[in-house]
Amino acid sequence: MRNDNDENEEIKIRAVGAVFAVKEDSLVILEKDGPEDKPVGVIKFREIKDIAIKPAGMLYDGEVSFLLKNGGAIKYKIKKFHQEDFEELKKQLGK
Repeated sequence: MRNDNDENEEIKIRAVGAVFAVKEDSLVILEKDGPEDKPVGVIKFREIKDIAIKPAGMLYDGEVSFLLKNGGAIKYKIKKFHQEDFEELKKQLGK
């Protein structure tokens, strides 16, 4: 998740079938569909109550859940190598 090259360059976090572009005050959800990433939604950081991470193993996928203040949740499957980025995001947001 770290971006040491350019302050203005977008930071992207991957999940299974999706990419999250980290903006100043939100996450833009991009669906992985072919060579292009298609934007499908935006989550404002202030709308996130908690980020729950179900750990992934070597043989099974984990899950990241963005628990929203309105009671909803947005869930995505993650692989073991994706997990660290979401844990760092959770720590940065204090969730």
